[in-house]
Amino acid sequence: MGSMFKDTLFRSLFSDKKAFLSLYNAVSGTHYGEDTEVVINTLNETLFTSRKNDVSGIIDEKLVVIAEQQASINNNMPFRFLSYGSRLFENRIPDKKALYRQGLVKLPRPEFIVLYNGTVPYPDRKTLKLSDAFEKVEGNDSINLELIVKVFNIGKGHNEGMARRCEPLGG
Repeated sequence: MGSMFKDTLFRSLFSDKKAFLSLYNAVSGTHYGEDTEVVINTLNETLFTSRKNDVSGIIDEKLVVIAEQQASINNNMPFRFLSYGSRLFENRIPDKKALYRQGLVKLPRPEFIVLYNGTVPYPDRKTLKLSDAFEKVEGNDSINLELIVKVFNIGKGHNEGMARRCEPLGG
């Protein structure tokens, strides 16, 4: 199955609020119920930007989850998620001038997830970090920006419990 077809299928399946919540519960081990408020806010490619992601949503106004399905590992996902997250946060702020005022603009807590279903051997779970891409600077080990991506291998024989907890993922 071509990766573009898989991406479209993944986006189509999990753009449904119930399926998205089921996916998040399966991956995170949470138990959000069907009555939980979910707002799907996936970025679509526009005329002025090519930034788009597979699926994202806000759960209970507290948590923004951005999920990608991939048939090959992309170690640049933390940087891509930084771009997606920034755009999604920008879209949530109706009064852009609020960013220049003293009051803190509250944002939902982000989570970044990749579901890998390729054939190249890969661990069940792995963490990718934005800081791994930063150039080393002699005498300065401090990191002032971090973004963590949780990668789950959902290929045959891996994380099968997730597929049992999320029917669309199992299918």
